[in-house]
Amino acid sequence: MGMIFSKPITTARGILNDTRVIAYRYSDPDLLGYCNDALKELVALAPEYFHQEGVLDCEADSCQQSLPWSDASGLINILGVVDGNAVTPIDRTDLDLFKPAWQSDDAAPAVHWMKPDTDRVRFTIYPKAPPGQQIRLVYLRTPGVFGINDDTGLPMTLEPAITDYIVGRAETRSEEHTSEL
Repeated sequence: MGMIFSKPITTARGILNDTRVIAYRYSDPDLLGYCNDALKELVALAPEYFHQEGVLDCEADSCQQSLPWSDASGLINILGVVDGNAVTPIDRTDLDLFKPAWQSDDAAPAVHWMKPDTDRVRFTIYPKAPPGQQIRLVYLRTPGVFGINDDTGLPMTLEPAITDYIVGRAETRSEEHTSEL
């Protein structure tokens, strides 16, 4: 079981001295929103927590492929063809220099892949995909919105960082905090 948000929210309430259940200064929905915002920040700071393996059905007779999952925000690595060979990264410039007509080669199991600089969910494979080809890959997934007792799948070691984020966000909007300055 992974981290659930109820623990960092409870810890943050203690730090914020917001422990009167009858009259919380910070509502549960607000603190839960801060938790979900913290995950969005975590994607940028520590994306390895959001790596997801998947199997992609390649678009037949095409070198251009794209990640089909709505939560996919970027390709990390291609591991290989399902029940087949490894697929290694290659620089497109190298392929263009040494095999200028590579895009017109016959379809065959993928051997290489290239990540474009401009689009994080589209990529190129060489050669073109034959019908029915599937590739195993790792992509960066955007975290969903979690409830207070939902299992995030993240390690509990992240609780202090999530707690600190909650406290920081709550303190920036606190009227008492700004009047003390």
